[in-house]
Amino acid sequence: MWKFLDYNYIFDGASDRLFKVDEEVYDFMQNCIADNPNNEVIFEGLDNMIYRPFAHENKREEKNDKDIGLTKVVINITDKCNLRCSYCVYPNDPSRDHQISGRSIEPEKIDDLISFLSSSMLKNTQISFFGGEPIYRFSHIKRIIIGLAEARPDWEKIFTATSNFTVMSHEVLKFFVDNNGFLMASIDGPRHIHDCNRPTHDGKGSHERAHKWLRYLIDTFPLYASTNLAVNCVMTDDNFDEINKYFHETYPEIYNKRFTVATASAYNSLLESDMYRIKLNLSYWVEKRLSELEKLEDILSNPLLLSFCKRILIPIMSRGNMTDGSKRFTSCRSGQKLFVNSDMSFGVCQTVNEQYSGDVDSYIMAKFNMSKEFSDMLENRCRYCSSAPMCNICYAAVWDGKGLSRQKLDSYCLRFRDESTRWLNAYVGLIERHENAVERLQNILTQESEAFA
Repeated sequence: MWKFLDYNYIFDGASDRLFKVDEEVYDFMQNCIADNPNNEVIFEGLDNMIYRPFAHENKREEKNDKDIGLTKVVINITDKCNLRCSYCVYPNDPSRDHQISGRSIEPEKIDDLISFLSSSMLKNTQISFFGGEPIYRFSHIKRIIIGLAEARPDWEKIFTATSNFTVMSHEVLKFFVDNNGFLMASIDGPRHIHDCNRPTHDGKGSHERAHKWLRYLIDTFPLYASTNLAVNCVMTDDNFDEINKYFHETYPEIYNKRFTVATASAYNSLLESDMYRIKLNLSYWVEKRLSELEKLEDILSNPLLLSFCKRILIPIMSRGNMTDGSKRFTSCRSGQKLFVNSDMSFGVCQTVNEQYSGDVDSYIMAKFNMSKEFSDMLENRCRYCSSAPMCNICYAAVWDGKGLSRQKLDSYCLRFRDESTRWLNAYVGLIERHENAVERLQNILTQESEAFA
């Protein structure tokens, strides 16, 4: 609920509906959050005037344990890494030792992993290789993919690897191209930004090598690059204009450009308050840039702005995750995701190292209790929250090193609701300034996607 452009707005996140209301309704709603509210008046007013006609619950699709299958497996194939990124959540974590000599999955354990996954996965399960720098153990990656394809002929062979692209090789690229695998390249922007964020262990820059291999892949396999290659930029400062310009001018051939704000961790030097500030500044930047667009088509020359629209505005506009009139949670659900660590222990998430959920011999799919505990924790919290449809809260956001923390959840929710108001301002500004903005923007993005296909 907020004022913008001299109008009063109420956004019901459960039904994904936006209301422009008069002062009487707005003042009533303000009373609902007053320091000394009249609860009887509030509840009666909410029921009769606002909520009953419009609200739907945010709810997850219910499935029985027998229907649960792995939709995504993240394999930390090695902890070995030649970079020491400023925002890495593991660099000082002794159990993950992201050094040049870090731990890797033992070759003799790979057959056990293939056997387990082939009996647990679905035909469309995504296998994602993570690290460290996973390309150091390309032989393991190749063996796992070939082994799974042989054991499960129905598997659609969906696999990806996230790489810093500094130790890439022609053999690796050929394998991914020939097998239609996906590659995610970590590039944080121009040389001076990238090298500051992603130096080697001896303090040297990594941009030159990464860019060289990335350009080779784009120029040699242009069709593959337009469909199966993505770049991911992690932002540690609010230099948005520079980032936006760099990716527009340097990698116009890549359709999938992703931008995230770095995560503060107990194992890196980033402050949670700084990362929150950057997120808020990003929302202000988006709102400003959207207001400056003379034509909606101009958004195509602004990759950072375009990414924001794909990730935030389009779901708001299209109600893309509506099911039977209700919004579904975007949080984890029991048993759907599995993280395999380099010591072959299993966990719920690659950013929560302290949690252990078994190994090849003891893991039971339907009893993935940690993820279920997380989902249950959110059930009542998210049910009527206006920001729930936009929220991608993850297990790591409420993990305090020992367990799930309601204090961390409260802090996250407070900040996210503030952040989502800024997103809604951008949304409202867009639809107020551009006629038929919803349909036109969706058409623009569809045409762009088809142009790269």
